[in-house]
Amino acid sequence: MVHSLELVFDPDTESAICRIWDQLASAGIPSQASASRPHVTLAVAEHIGAEVDQLLGPVSQRLLLDATISVSVLFGRAHVVFARLVVPTSDLLALHAEVHRLCF
Repeated sequence: MVHSLELVFDPDTESAICRIWDQLASAGIPSQASASRPHVTLAVAEHIGAEVDQLLGPVSQRLLLDATISVSVLFGRAHVVFARLVVPTSDLLALHAEVHRLCF
């Protein structure tokens, strides 16, 4: 089973994104919104061990991060995914690098 490490948004940002998802659903665009939560994926692997929880504890102290949500993208072939890009800040890039250093 594939594992991932993800960041989630503050409640106001999450609500705004979910409103967009609702508008897309109202327009008849299929969605995984009922099974998903708005997020930023930091890492994906076949397996991420439970021991990383302790390693990532200090890293979590660097959250909350500012984020700018940017353009829309589609990726995939048979099952297309609609996403919005997040403009990477130096803080987000540093966090991403630290997560990969600790976990992989």
